[in-house]
Amino acid sequence: MGTWDAGVFDNDSALDHVCEFTSKMIQEIDDAVSDPSELECDEYWGDAMPAHIEMLLCLHRDTHGLLPKPDKAVHWRDTYLRVWDGYIDNLDPKPEYKTKRREVLVSLFDRLNAAANAAHNGG
Repeated sequence: MGTWDAGVFDNDSALDHVCEFTSKMIQEIDDAVSDPSELECDEYWGDAMPAHIEMLLCLHRDTHGLLPKPDKAVHWRDTYLRVWDGYIDNLDPKPEYKTKRREVLVSLFDRLNAAANAAHNGG
């Protein structure tokens, strides 16, 4: 096992752990996306999926943890936003919330797509 500095992630074991952890997160998102009803706004994965993506982005930024391939990131975005757009009005949200939340979600997926492209295509 290699250790190259004193930081928490400056060794092979810690980075292996990050890769296993992020791989599990990616699989959990894949599982949720395979049943779009799980992504409805008032379902667990409706909130957990964006949280998982934000954590993946943070781990990737700080440790180069795994990210999905760009085509998978696009599939996640398209599926999630289709479900969100088709379901949010059932919850009778305030218009300001609906607009702001969608902006947050689009920004999240834009950041994921950019990071996935950079990670898998070198830029």
